[in-house]
Amino acid sequence: MDIDVRPATASDLPAVLELLNTAEMAESGSADWTAELLQEEWDAPRLDLSRDSFVAWAADLPIAYSVVVEKPSGHIQSDHYVRPGQAHWPAGRIVLDRITARSTEISRESGRPEASISLGQMVDAPFAAAVLPQQGWHVARQFARMVRSLSDVDAVDVRLPDGVTTRTVSTDADRSSYHQIATESFSDHWGNEPDSYEEFLRRFTKEHNDWSLWWIAASDGEDVGCLRSRPWADGAGFIDTLGVLKAARGRGIGSSLLKVAFAEFARRGYGRAELMVDTENVTRALRVYEAAGMELTWQADIWEIKIPVT
Repeated sequence: MDIDVRPATASDLPAVLELLNTAEMAESGSADWTAELLQEEWDAPRLDLSRDSFVAWAADLPIAYSVVVEKPSGHIQSDHYVRPGQAHWPAGRIVLDRITARSTEISRESGRPEASISLGQMVDAPFAAAVLPQQGWHVARQFARMVRSLSDVDAVDVRLPDGVTTRTVSTDADRSSYHQIATESFSDHWGNEPDSYEEFLRRFTKEHNDWSLWWIAASDGEDVGCLRSRPWADGAGFIDTLGVLKAARGRGIGSSLLKVAFAEFARRGYGRAELMVDTENVTRALRVYEAAGMELTWQADIWEIKIPVT
C-alpha cells in the first residue's frame, strides 16, 4: 500500500470527517463528529493546520489522521485516528511518528528540554493497545462518556434549592464571572491548563458560539457555579464544563445547573445530554452525574509520553 502523508487542507474536510466517524463507530459504536466540530478544531488559535495536522492517504482514501496542539504550559495534546483493520496500521504508525516529531520540534522551538505529549484513545482500541506501549506510551488517566435520555425531563418547571438562582451568560460581566469561576473551580484538576481572559474571549467570541447555552449559578446572590454546553451530533446537547467553587460544593449547585441545562435541551428538542468526565475527578463529579440520571456508555484512555529534546 502506497501511503502519502500531508497536512490537512480545507478541501479535505469531508474525507477526514468520514474517516473520524468510521473509526469512532468501529471503536465505540457511536460517531459524534460533525463538519462544524472538525472545522472548530482546525480553527483553534494555537493550531497551524499546515504544520500541525497530518493525513495519511492511500490513493484517494484517508487512512490515518492527527493534529497536535501546544497548550499554554507547553504540554502538547494530540488526536490520532486510524481506519479500522490491521492493514491500515502502518499508516497509523507513520502518523504517530509525525506526532512525536512535530511535538519535539514545537518543544525545541519553545526552548523546552522535553516534549510532553498526551493522546486520547478509546479503551482497548486495537491500534492503541497493540502499538502505543511498544513506542513508550503509558495510560495516565481515564475519562468516561456519560449520557442521559431527556424523554422524562420537564422543560418548564425547574425547581432549585432555596437561595440558588441561575442565569445565562449574556453580558461582558457574565463572561468575566464565568471565566473566574471556571478557572478557580478547576485549579486542582488533573491536566488543567487555564486560559487567560483574553484567550478565553478569543476562543469563544465567535458567531457559532451560543451564549444562551452557558449558565452561571448564584447562591444567596454570590456567583459560585458555571456550566458551558453546546448542540451536539444527532440531536443531543453536550456539556463541556461544569464547575463549582470549592467553598460552595455540597449545596446542590452542580445538580441545579444540570437541571437547568437538561430542561433547556428538552425545550430545544434535544433527545439526550452527553458529557465526558475524569473518572478520578477530585470533586467526585461522576457521582453527581450518576445521581442526575446519567449513565456510562464508553471510556477513553489518555496516553502520555515524554521525549527528550536533543
